[in-house]
Amino acid sequence: MSKRADPMAVKAALTYEIKDAAKTLGVSVSTICNWIKDGLPVMASQKPFLISGAELRA
Repeated sequence: MSKRADPMAVKAALTYEIKDAAKTLGVSVSTICNWIKDGLPVMASQKPFLISGAELRA
């Protein structure tokens, strides 16, 4: 059975690193990386990548 992300656990006003976003949503880091490859916007082109909480909830 696959995990389901819980977008309500994400605070829209915060930014998240990939590992923190994965932990908060209850998914793997590779899932977040796949979402980025599929078009999830990141806030910085340099590492660490930051993801807007509002984008994660959308």
